[in-house]
Amino acid sequence: MDNFVRVGGYKKSLLWSFIIFISLPFSVFAIEVNGLYLGKIAVDGQSYQDRSKAYDEALAQVLIRVTGNQAVLSQPNIRRALKQPTEYLIQYSFVEEEQQLYLQANFNEKLINQLVKDAGINLWGARRPLTLWWIALEEDGTRRIVADSDKQVTQAIKQQTKLRGVPSLMPIMDIEDQMNVSITDVWGRFAQALEAANERYQPEASVIARVYRQSTQAKSVLTQDWIVQITLVDNLRKFNAEFIVAELEQVWPTMVNWVSDTLAQQYAIKAQQYSSSNLHITISNVENTGQAVAIQKFLTTISAVDTALIKKIDQAGVEYQLQLIGEAIDVLEALALDNRVEKIVPIFADADNKIDNLYRWKGR
Repeated sequence: MDNFVRVGGYKKSLLWSFIIFISLPFSVFAIEVNGLYLGKIAVDGQSYQDRSKAYDEALAQVLIRVTGNQAVLSQPNIRRALKQPTEYLIQYSFVEEEQQLYLQANFNEKLINQLVKDAGINLWGARRPLTLWWIALEEDGTRRIVADSDKQVTQAIKQQTKLRGVPSLMPIMDIEDQMNVSITDVWGRFAQALEAANERYQPEASVIARVYRQSTQAKSVLTQDWIVQITLVDNLRKFNAEFIVAELEQVWPTMVNWVSDTLAQQYAIKAQQYSSSNLHITISNVENTGQAVAIQKFLTTISAVDTALIKKIDQAGVEYQLQLIGEAIDVLEALALDNRVEKIVPIFADADNKIDNLYRWKGR
């Protein structure tokens, strides 16, 4: 089963995984994706030639994942870096899964981020929207909603979303789902009709797609191709696309890549705007030292934050000094979207004692 860790807005890296929580309903938080800087490539052996080729591919895999941009590989600075992948390498290992040997390459986060900065490319932090996939698939004249149990399709989607760093869920399609959603809702890509079904899963974004084969009666060279009509709904914004794909097996990575690219355009921060500026925020309702430290760690997971230090503790709360690698607005927007903190707006009588960037801690 894939793994992910629920947190609330956007950074860090450990071993790659996601976890699908079957216990529903979920809390409304974004997902902190681990392993962004870990590449995993299938290899034939452990020779120098095998490793050398795999390092190149692993670095390319990581760069696409951390920028959310497939076109990153065509940038001149990036092309040069791909010729010297070991300069960014921390360690590597070999693992065998289902009789296939893989090389796992872990790359240096700071060096990769600096490379992205120097190339003037956006950086997509580790906090990414949980995405729910509603897919209506027509095969042999029969339409169905792809469920999590449909392994042939869902494994292909999960494998590609893992490569791209997009935490994803497929609907279970049990009795509860069947009561809330119909094949017509998904086939017609009626986002409003799916809102009740989405409540169960609490995604930050949802994909609604229909996949079918072009009519064999049409006299066209494309009669055997697959048509994908897809809508991405994210914070009430809608993005639409249509693809023609030759093989069904290529439909799923094509869909995932488009969704990943589109989400990254919305959430990635401008790496070229990195700065050494500081931001001070105060958080009230902190009950003890352990909670203050936990909040400190939480703040460092925001992609625009490099480090967070506890500056002082007083009756107003705990004041943190954030060292930024992005714009302060990125931090404030991330906090505004996070359910665990609430902005405190002073009443008129307290205007003279106003504390800038004052928040109340609501999380656990």
